Amino acid sequence: MIMDSELFFAGLTVFEIVVLAGILLFVDYTKLDELESYFSENEVVQRSKRFWSRSRRIDKMMRMSVIACFLAHPSVYIKKGDVTREELAAIPLGLKRWVVWPTYWSVFWVFRVVAMLLWDPFH
Repeated sequence: MIMDSELFFAGLTVFEIVVLAGILLFVDYTKLDELESYFSENEVVQRSKRFWSRSRRIDKMMRMSVIACFLAHPSVYIKKGDVTREELAAIPLGLKRWVVWPTYWSVFWVFRVVAMLLWDPFH
């Protein structure tokens, strides 16, 4: 019985990794250009775009992470002056969700895996 549940949770974890990686790749390759168009005058986004200018996976991921931080924690970055309320308000809600929900899911997943490892590291 214990072995069955361990196998189930190991399989669930692998399944989540595959689905989450697929969603993140999809967002990076299909939504990034549209998102960056809303920040054409934003210095932080444009600096990131210049520095990570190639089309490699890491470049797209790093450029997306800047925008994801803006969308996940807007008040922090508005206070810092990195983004304005108007820039964030211009982004359609559906597009925001494509960025924010995988980000939240990633954070939750990392905490869950760490908790599982701390709860029973050696059986």
